[in-house]
Amino acid sequence: QGCKVLSILDVSATGIQALPDSLAMIGTLAQLMVNDSELKRLPPDLSGLSQLIVLEARENMLKFLPVSIASLKKLQRLDLGSNEIEALPRTVGCLVALKELALDENGLTELPPELSGMKHLTEIDVSKNALVSLPAEFCELTTLTDVYLSENCLTEL
Repeated sequence: QGCKVLSILDVSATGIQALPDSLAMIGTLAQLMVNDSELKRLPPDLSGLSQLIVLEARENMLKFLPVSIASLKKLQRLDLGSNEIEALPRTVGCLVALKELALDENGLTELPPELSGMKHLTEIDVSKNALVSLPAEFCELTTLTDVYLSENCLTEL
């Protein structure tokens, strides 16, 4: 309750296992970094983070993203590399302001076709996953300048 003007929160390398659900109600938060910890989940309802631009949760133990990730309409950078994520919710395509998406070193076997909703995406890193193909809609991401696909199981583009 006392964090009504908080704009940046970095709790990286703390060993934190969970973020309090109340954190998602800090409407002024623009950057949230919780890298290199033991985070197992994100708060289920992220809709209160209406001003969030950067979300970094690299090198944790996340297995999934909450469906409410779609409510982060201003999010420009999402870095979830080095986790245990095996699938993305289809709602991830609602991140229309997203410019950078890092999902390297996870367990992804596919990308949802709804990714094509990310009309401002310039960089995507899905290296070191288990992708066997890309959705046909991947070609609709016309603003991409940097694509990292190495160390997957792709046999064609």
